[in-house]
Amino acid sequence: MTSRVEVYKQDSLFYGKIVWLKDDENEDGSTPRKDIHNEDEALHNRRVLGLVVMKELRWDEKQNEWDKGRLYDPRRGKEYSFYAKMKTDGSLSLFAYVMGMPFLNKEMRCTPYLPEH
Repeated sequence: MTSRVEVYKQDSLFYGKIVWLKDDENEDGSTPRKDIHNEDEALHNRRVLGLVVMKELRWDEKQNEWDKGRLYDPRRGKEYSFYAKMKTDGSLSLFAYVMGMPFLNKEMRCTPYLPEH
């Protein structure tokens, strides 16, 4: 799912919500895209657009990274612990813990959105 996530700070924590989807339709072609894979059936009807997918990320100055966050994947309906690091090219790497273990992680690279002027 190609999307744009707006990252914002609330109090001392960082969050991210989906503000754009390349394809805002469900697998059956119906629109708008809903959170149909969520484990909680009561949430199946909520829209993916506008969904907060990054939660409670904290800046760790000592490690020079953001950590202790939670990342929701609407494609699988699962939430993962994660940390994030800024790369020298300006991209952000998100590392989701597999089975709750930081050393077993999956990396997702995010690039900043720069609108054309």
